[in-house]
Amino acid sequence: MKFAKELDDNAVPEWKGQYLDYKHGKKKLNAVTRALRNVDKPEGAEKQQQARRSPFASLRDAPVYSLFQQERQNGVPQQQTGSRDSSTPLVHGRSRSEDAPSPRPAQQDDGDATPRARAINERSPLRIKRQEGPRMTRYGTVKTCDITNYGAKADGETDISSAITAAFTACNSGGVVVIPSGDYALSTWVTLSGGNAWALQLDGTIYRTGTAGGNMIMIEHSTDFELFSSTGKGAVQGYGYEFHKKGDTSGPRLLRMYEVTSFSVHDIILVDSPVFHFSLDTCDRGEVYNLAIRGGDSGGLDGIDVWSTNIWIHDIMVTNKDECVTVKSPSKNILVEQIYCNRSGGCAMGSLGASTNISAITYRNVYTWASNQMYMIKSNGGSGTVSQVVLENFIGHGNAYSLDIDQYWSSMSEVAGAGVQLNKITVANWTGTEADGAERGPIKILCADGAPCTGVDVSDFDMWTEAGSSQVYECRSAYTDLHRTPALYCLSGEAEHVAYAVKTRTVTAAAAGYAAPSMAEDLASAPWGTTASIPIPAMPTSFFPGTLPLKPLAAGSS
Repeated sequence: MKFAKELDDNAVPEWKGQYLDYKHGKKKLNAVTRALRNVDKPEGAEKQQQARRSPFASLRDAPVYSLFQQERQNGVPQQQTGSRDSSTPLVHGRSRSEDAPSPRPAQQDDGDATPRARAINERSPLRIKRQEGPRMTRYGTVKTCDITNYGAKADGETDISSAITAAFTACNSGGVVVIPSGDYALSTWVTLSGGNAWALQLDGTIYRTGTAGGNMIMIEHSTDFELFSSTGKGAVQGYGYEFHKKGDTSGPRLLRMYEVTSFSVHDIILVDSPVFHFSLDTCDRGEVYNLAIRGGDSGGLDGIDVWSTNIWIHDIMVTNKDECVTVKSPSKNILVEQIYCNRSGGCAMGSLGASTNISAITYRNVYTWASNQMYMIKSNGGSGTVSQVVLENFIGHGNAYSLDIDQYWSSMSEVAGAGVQLNKITVANWTGTEADGAERGPIKILCADGAPCTGVDVSDFDMWTEAGSSQVYECRSAYTDLHRTPALYCLSGEAEHVAYAVKTRTVTAAAAGYAAPSMAEDLASAPWGTTASIPIPAMPTSFFPGTLPLKPLAAGSS
C-alpha cells in the first residue's frame, strides 16, 4: 500500500509531500472527507490541530494511499476473506486537507542559516528543492492472502514462518498479507525480500518460540510497503526475559527494515525483545507512528534506532532502559515528534564514531519521564559532522540528565580522530525538572577539544532540580553564534573557536516558567525488570501532554 506521502530526496532540512493530482471532484472530495473526520471530534479539537501546525504540515497533510488508512477515515469496515487469494476493492482516502496552502512562504536557503527554534507554528523552513518524484500507482483490486489459508494455526505452538513466506510469495505485488487475530508462534525467523505495493496486516500476536539470533521479522529491498494493525492490537511478544534472566544478551531483534523505500509502519505493539526492538537501516521516505514499545529494564534493549533518510517518526511510547528513539549515522532529513519516553534510556544521537554524517534532524514535543536523559549526543573521538539539529519543546520529570552532549562519553571506547564536529545545534523551549541538578545539571555540553562545537543556540531553557536548591550548567569547547559576553548559560560567545577547559555556572533560583505537565500513564516504577514476562500494553491515547496523536489511532486500540 502506498505510504502517506512522497518525500523529497534532497529536502534540507524539511520535506514537502508530492500530492496526487485528482482531476475530477477534488474540492468536493476534500470537503466530504473533512466533514466526516470532524463528526466525532470534541469541541475545540480542530483549533488545537491548527494551533500546532508546523513547517512539516505538508508532510502531515499528504494524501494517504493505504487500504487501512482509507477504511479508517471513510468508515468502511476492514474486509477479510475466508478463501485463499480473494480480492477486495481498493478505494482511495485522503488525510486532512490537501487543498490548504502552506502558511509559510518559501525562503532561500543560504546553506549556513541556523534553524532557529520558535513556536511551532511560526518557524520558517529553509528552501526546499522541488522534485517531481514517482507518482502513486492506482490499483483496481487488492489481493488478500490470509496466512491461515497457507497452513498457519492460531494455537500459539505451530510455527507460522512457512505460512508467512508462502502468503508473501503470493501477495508481494499489490497484495495484503494478513495475520488475523489470534495467538501465533514463530520459531524460524522470516526475511521478506523484494515486493512492491504490498502490505503486512498484523492483527494477531506473534510469540517468539525460537532461540536464534538475527531478526524475527526482516523486511528488505521493498518499495511501497505498509506494516500495520487494523485494530491497534497487533503485537510481537519477544519473551526476552527468557534470555535476560540468565544474563544472556543475545537473541533476535523483533523487527528490522533494510533498504525499504516509501513505507509506513503504524499501530502495532512490540514487547520484550531479547535485544533491539525496531531498527530502520538505510531506508528512505518512511513514516512510523502510533507504536507502543515495552522492553526490559536493562541496557541494549533499544526502542527505535534509525539510520536512514527522509523519515517521519511520531506518536511513539517507549519503556525500556536504553534508547527511546535514537538517530545514528548516516542519517539526513528526519523528523521525530510527540514521543513518550516512559521510563526509558531517553532519546539520543549516536554513539558517533568515524566518518559521521548526520544532518537536518528535528526532535520536537518529546516527553521524558524517569529516564536516563531527555536528549543525549554521545561520542568519544571519531570524525565527520553533525549539523542542523533542532531540539525543541521538551518536557522532562525525574530524569538523571536533561540536555547531555558528551563527546568524551566513557561508556564507549575511544575512536581514532579529533572528534565529531557538531554545528548548528538549536535547543529551545525545555521545561520541567531533573532529579538532582547539582549532581547532574540540566545543561551539559562537553565538546571535543579537537573539533569544538559551533553555532550552539540554547534559548527558553527553564528547568529546575527536584533535589536540593541549586543546579549547574557545564560546558567545554562549546560556542554559540550570539557573540556576547557573558554568553548565555555556559557557552562561549567568542568569535575564535578554540578549545577551552570545562567551565560551569551555578544557578540557585528556579526560573518562573519551569513547571510542566505530566502524563497520566507515567510509570511509578519499573515493575517488570528482566526476569519475568512483560505484559502487552494498550496503546496510549496521547504521546505528549495536551495533544492528540497526529494521525488517528486504529479502531479498538484505546
